[in-house]
Amino acid sequence: MQKEKEVLDHLRSLYAAYSNLDIDGVVSHFAPDSDLVVLGANRDEKVVGLDSIRESLERSQGGEWRRMEIDISWISVTCRETVAWFSSELHCAIPLDAESTLNLITRATGVLEKRDAQWLICQYHASHPTPGVGARYVI
Repeated sequence: MQKEKEVLDHLRSLYAAYSNLDIDGVVSHFAPDSDLVVLGANRDEKVVGLDSIRESLERSQGGEWRRMEIDISWISVTCRETVAWFSSELHCAIPLDAESTLNLITRATGVLEKRDAQWLICQYHASHPTPGVGARYVI
């Protein structure tokens, strides 16, 4: 259970950095590998390599990236020696203006590897459930 707690703490730290618009903090949670893959919910959100993650976040700060609260509403973590994987549902609250907030459910999955006593994300995918699409489309 200690490894699972470490992974959960790592993910909470990632989401705190993301919520605070801390690019260096976000990037520090990922493996410095050229084959690192991050897939997002939008069609154009495919990022490969650590440098590309930083570039994507820097571009977003100039436009779309907003401060938000991210809460893990459900998570399953499995660990084996130096590898871990997770599936989760997140609640994201994004303030649009002084009076309104966009609330999103996001599903996130990923694979982490423990290197030098630190868990690092090697693969990450986030998406939003599509309203009106039923289970018949699940693989």
